[in-house]
Amino acid sequence: MKPRPQSNSRLSIRKEKAQGLLYRVQLSSLFGLRGGITEDFIIVNDMILELAKRLDTGGVTISCIAHVHRDRKKGMLELNNLFLEAVDVIGPRFRLGMYLILTGAVEKNRIAVLLGIHLVGRALLACDISISTGFSLRSTTTKQRIYTHIVHNEPDIAIHNLTHFLIASLRGCCHLSSFPHAIYVMVWLFKTIITLQLLASIFSGVARASDLDTIYARQIEFIVSTTPVSSTKIKNYVNTLKSDGSWSAIDYSAGCTARRSSWPAGGHWTRLLEMAVAYRGGVARYKHNADLRLAIQKAMGYWFANDYSVIGDGSCMDREFLKSNHCPCGTPGLWGPNWYSNVIQVPSRAGKACVLLRSELTSKELAMCTLMTARAYAPFYRDPQPGYLSGANVMDIAVIGILAGLLENNRVGNVSRIADAYERVHEQALVQSGDRVDGIKPDGSFQQHGGIIYNGNYGKDFSNSFMELELQALGTQFQADKKVQDSFAKFFEGGKWMTYTNVMSKVVHWDLTIIGRFISYPVADGRASANLRMDLSHVLKLGNAWSQKDLIEFGSKLTGSGDNSANSGGLIG
Repeated sequence: MKPRPQSNSRLSIRKEKAQGLLYRVQLSSLFGLRGGITEDFIIVNDMILELAKRLDTGGVTISCIAHVHRDRKKGMLELNNLFLEAVDVIGPRFRLGMYLILTGAVEKNRIAVLLGIHLVGRALLACDISISTGFSLRSTTTKQRIYTHIVHNEPDIAIHNLTHFLIASLRGCCHLSSFPHAIYVMVWLFKTIITLQLLASIFSGVARASDLDTIYARQIEFIVSTTPVSSTKIKNYVNTLKSDGSWSAIDYSAGCTARRSSWPAGGHWTRLLEMAVAYRGGVARYKHNADLRLAIQKAMGYWFANDYSVIGDGSCMDREFLKSNHCPCGTPGLWGPNWYSNVIQVPSRAGKACVLLRSELTSKELAMCTLMTARAYAPFYRDPQPGYLSGANVMDIAVIGILAGLLENNRVGNVSRIADAYERVHEQALVQSGDRVDGIKPDGSFQQHGGIIYNGNYGKDFSNSFMELELQALGTQFQADKKVQDSFAKFFEGGKWMTYTNVMSKVVHWDLTIIGRFISYPVADGRASANLRMDLSHVLKLGNAWSQKDLIEFGSKLTGSGDNSANSGGLIG
């Protein structure tokens, strides 16, 4: 069955391509398109029209439209415009949800063409864009709301993420939860083969536990359980907080003259994180305590008012990696002289504190929390990427990206941001066989800083962050596949041979040769020289969940309790 000409339509001059789009809009269905843009339209129309007959007989009512396509350069632009015009012809009775994936480097002017004047006033655009440089999206009318997500430009991301995207991003605009049923029709094309899949999802008024909800709940549990805090500390923090929201005990020196290592001003967010943990139940007497919440708000306000993006310049974040930065010494704002302080140290603590308080954040607090976390994640989208984006640093920044994803979209969460972060984590966990390439090596060693074996510090931090994320992702769309699991296990297979047991204290340590500069720290400082600095129960839990023997052996045998020699876990070799 071929579509009939639409002589009274604005789109008739576009020939059969436009007719196909118009038919799809009229069907009032949710669907996605992947693959060919021109030659397969008529075939898809026939399939959609046939499906529509069946849906009509079932009395199905859908009021949201989703369209998915991949980048096809000029053809993509034409398709995008046709689709938007088709919605405009139909009128305001439909809401439009567009899930757009651009592959490769994307220029700002190209984005402007895509969005531009073609957006109709009643349309909602949900735009997933893999970009090479950062930019902001601007709506052409004040009535439009633009949801912005970031995804990695992998070929299968559209199909992988469409259902979750529709649930998360279209629920608000289309009020899907108010409908007894919602039908998702996903159509995608691969070369000349067309596969049609109908997915039916039943929505009830009862809240459902989505993958985002799961990640959020597990993140909260992890932060509270792993952040040491005491009633004495919290009392001191509240009592010594100054009227402007700062503490006299903290050195707020910033800029070029501040201390580079372990930037002291970052201690402000260490305290805020502990206070947020106490407020969420980490200290029973302070759970939901009004005075504590007021102190948190005041301390957050101090930092937000003095943030370098607010009163200085955003390029202060990692100025040493930006040749064209606008952050000379003396630029106002709270920024450390070392990129690490601004990209990892502060955002990781701030992100955790903000996520703990997500439901209670004011609009300004939420905006600043989102800014601080998303800003730290943004270097992933630069071309070329800064040199620090390798090894354990990728893991640390990915964690911050997930925290950003839990805050974005006005607290609903950003599936695409979180999926992107997990994908980067999984890529980093794969064995890196190249010379001087940071990460896990074929022999189980972990290299950082261009070939230095660092299992006991950067490798340990890498594995701790990876386990944190994977324990949270178990049973969700974000969990690692078998290839990644086996690759990560090599760290433990090789790492167990790089340990020794102090038979006097029954404490297992990393060999001093693989903790680098941290050999200078005494055990009492609690750094890499102190012990393995890993929660073996987490290693064991993840190993059991994956049925991964190397993790299970490491987690169960390297406790030091039964060791009578320096050979940890009875290893002989």
